[in-house]
Amino acid sequence: MPFSKTLLFTFSILFAFALPAQDISQPVDSLRQALQSHPAKDSNRVWLLIHLINATFTSQPDEAMQYAEEALAISEKIKWQKGIALSLKIKGGVYLVQSDYMKALDMYQRALKTDNGNSKKFETGILNNIGNIHVNMRNLDKALEYYRKAFSVATALQDKHELSMAAGNLGTVFQRLMQYDSALVYYRTSLVLTGETGNDRLKSNALCFLGSLYHETKKFDSSIFYSLRSVQLADKTGNIYVKAAALHNLSNAFLAEGKLDSAEYYDKQSLLLAENIGNLQSQYESWNSLREVYEKKGDYKKAYEAYNKYLTIRDSVYNDEKRQELTRKEVQFENERKELEMAAVIKQQQIIRNAALTLAAVILVGSFASFIFYKRRKDAELRQKEAELKAEVTDTQMKALRAQMNPHFIFNSLNSIRHYNAQDNTMLADEYLVRFSLLMRQVFENAEHKKVSIEDDLNALELYMQMETARLNDKFNYQVQVDNTIDRENTMIPPLLLQPFVENSIWHGISPKSGNGTIKISISRQSEMICCVVEDDGVGIKKDIVEKKEKEEKKSRPSGIGITRTRIDLMNRAQKVKASLYIYPLNEGTRVEINLPLEFNF
Repeated sequence: MPFSKTLLFTFSILFAFALPAQDISQPVDSLRQALQSHPAKDSNRVWLLIHLINATFTSQPDEAMQYAEEALAISEKIKWQKGIALSLKIKGGVYLVQSDYMKALDMYQRALKTDNGNSKKFETGILNNIGNIHVNMRNLDKALEYYRKAFSVATALQDKHELSMAAGNLGTVFQRLMQYDSALVYYRTSLVLTGETGNDRLKSNALCFLGSLYHETKKFDSSIFYSLRSVQLADKTGNIYVKAAALHNLSNAFLAEGKLDSAEYYDKQSLLLAENIGNLQSQYESWNSLREVYEKKGDYKKAYEAYNKYLTIRDSVYNDEKRQELTRKEVQFENERKELEMAAVIKQQQIIRNAALTLAAVILVGSFASFIFYKRRKDAELRQKEAELKAEVTDTQMKALRAQMNPHFIFNSLNSIRHYNAQDNTMLADEYLVRFSLLMRQVFENAEHKKVSIEDDLNALELYMQMETARLNDKFNYQVQVDNTIDRENTMIPPLLLQPFVENSIWHGISPKSGNGTIKISISRQSEMICCVVEDDGVGIKKDIVEKKEKEEKKSRPSGIGITRTRIDLMNRAQKVKASLYIYPLNEGTRVEINLPLEFNF
């Protein structure tokens, strides 16, 4: 059973808006009493509700949501735009704590529309939080874009509160990218700024960031030190969200040191807090760590149960459909925002021209405006279609990655490593593990790009074949041949393209064969096309069986070959080219031929 471990506990600074330190630390009971003594449905009551939300949303999100709904209802009734914008923003913060990222994004976008650029400080806080959504949905490039915007605006405003949040959030992205020096610089910047603002809530966050980083860089004593300080400040400020994260850091540090009882204790404490506030992402991280604790303790029944809970919760928070929905929402929002800006520009032009031009000029302007609106609508439809095609391409790339990372292959590879260790064959185990690590890294790096060089794709493919031939006791050999006319480093092809066919050759062609076999891979240039061929001398497959399998792929869940067909079809639609895939049965073996348009990296 394949297990995964997320080393970085994802969390973000989620203050709905900036308040002075004394307001944040004001006792909740005092705020509730003040609210009861002010029943009037006016802006003062809205401010009291907002203060209450800020004091409770990381510890009692359900109660905070009730306050947010009331604040929004009052603001809408009295037509107070600032109150509406703040209420929408803090509702987004509550949804973010509860890992409901689609609703959070909806609230933030509505808040931006309501504020309409009136407050740069307000916009900075939302940019930070939309970046948080993208981090949690693993869109690191997009998250980095939002955090850098927030950091730039906060720097221009000289707002240390927002600057501290942006710095800490930038650190999380660089930590995920394993650029630890950059992450440390941003985390320490965030910590220094929290000291200058005197905000203990922000400080507990910054300390938790450092605890996570030091765990990942294997400085466990430092990780424990900063995480304990974070827990103390989180308790002081009632920030259950950050406390759960810091406790999880402690569990990870003790787990790395082999102190399994301590690791189990802190992870259970973290899980309990996450369940109390309904934070699903924190829950599945804790279950994943508990799975590893139980596994190391030899309690495989509990490890299996923990793993199932981890998968169930994780899949409810993060999946391909939600990523596509997030992309569609952002594209739609940007289109609407541009339309509003254009409408405002046109309206202003009409006002100016109406004062100076005659009736004929006004009619001309009206005609021109109609044309602009018509063109903008057509352009918006085109952008929407492009966004949908982009989302479909992203979905297919994710499926291609999953198809290549066959769970059976990973499971068998790890079993091989365990087998070598059991035989005390450390050298073979180390060699196999190095190849496995290099392959994983190459696959995930290649999967991040729409196109990679032939050199990079063949390197990953060769690592895969080296591992399979070693595991199958040299059952097959392979040959890779590339025309001298092809620039391997600058000629680009879609990543992970040939591996499904090589896998088929190994397992369905050569593996059932009585003797050893050979796989030949050749890449040649034919005019403005690249021809990639995978040929084996295995047991082969009949033509009618090929046609039958192609029909079955269309009806059932697509295989790696089916996904490749889809990728080629999307390439033809997006680039207006004539790429193709053919499978030919041979007298002895099978031949696969893929024709792609010639593309260069310059």
